[in-house]
Amino acid sequence: MKVLYVKSGPLEGNAYGIGPRTLIGRSPECDIQVIDREASRKHAAVLELDDGSVLVRDLASQNGTYLSDEPIKEALLSPGDQLAIGASIFEFREVDDQLAASEDIDIKLLTGSAREVTVAARISPEAQAKLEAMFGKNRPSSPAGPASGPCCGSPLAERARAEGWPHCPSCGAKVSSPDT
Repeated sequence: MKVLYVKSGPLEGNAYGIGPRTLIGRSPECDIQVIDREASRKHAAVLELDDGSVLVRDLASQNGTYLSDEPIKEALLSPGDQLAIGASIFEFREVDDQLAASEDIDIKLLTGSAREVTVAARISPEAQAKLEAMFGKNRPSSPAGPASGPCCGSPLAERARAEGWPHCPSCGAKVSSPDT
């Protein structure tokens, strides 16, 4: 299986499988949504070609796509290649299918406001209890808008406060400005 592993940036630690066409950018329509002002809405596409090779193509992004610190418009990827989009560094990897089918789940809700469903998956009651014990049951109470009140204090909340975002991407609560 071919994956993009995020070495640094807002999605650090996540791995994304590459399909026939994988879009990367800020837009919620992208397969890999990068919350980064340096990334364009539709920044780059990663394409698996018929012969099994993988091509990355910059989609006329504002700040460019870099492969091993060199700006590219289009390039073939080899295992170990590092792709930079905004502040995110992705590493192209080929992993064993057995390893890719792990039962471990690493959930990071970084792809949109907490009131929007970003990923839906069925998990066992034991796994749900474990997640609730780790993260609590805090979510916005109304689908009409983000939760009000104090924010969760996650690292993303700190970034949201520093950059003046109206809502925390982790919990959906209104974020107070750094001055308050």
